[in-house]
Amino acid sequence: MVSAFQKITVIKSGEMHVSTLKPEVMVSSNISSGVVITLYDPARRIGALAHALLPDSRLATDGANNAEPALGKYVDQMVPTLLQEFMNADGNPKDSIVSLIGGAQLFNFGGGGGNILNVGARNVIAAQTMLQQFGLAVDYLDTGGNKTRTVHFQMENGDVRVQLVGGKEYILQSAGQDSKTSQDGKNS
Repeated sequence: MVSAFQKITVIKSGEMHVSTLKPEVMVSSNISSGVVITLYDPARRIGALAHALLPDSRLATDGANNAEPALGKYVDQMVPTLLQEFMNADGNPKDSIVSLIGGAQLFNFGGGGGNILNVGARNVIAAQTMLQQFGLAVDYLDTGGNKTRTVHFQMENGDVRVQLVGGKEYILQSAGQDSKTSQDGKNS
């Protein structure tokens, strides 16, 4: 729940944000095949949220101008940048709680789980792989399914609240609870 005294910061697809403000709530909506990664350092009360859309920038087709792909668009580029910005704000990734949300498959093109078009599953794998390369494990996982999600990340207490479209909001992560994983939007 958001109070009148909280600062709301909307993080759109392809964006990231690091916060040291206790009354701030980061909100990211329309999370479908893309993934949201949150980091929360409970000792320092520093949080970060990134919303990436595609798994791998090496597969980008940039057209005739061969411009650099947009940084926030790809998991493989966003994770290192997010971690660096988090550390620049004095957050310690090794002491942080990490959540991964999203990776839905809204459309089935007949290829099943191995379908190259299953961008959601590929995003989840890419995010987990990139985080592991930096020595981080996902503490809270809410991925898959076929519905979009909205995330509210509260800096005051580290809560990550998730709401599936048409469903009730639930707490995925709280700085005071044990690690949990859920798939297909089901809280475990």
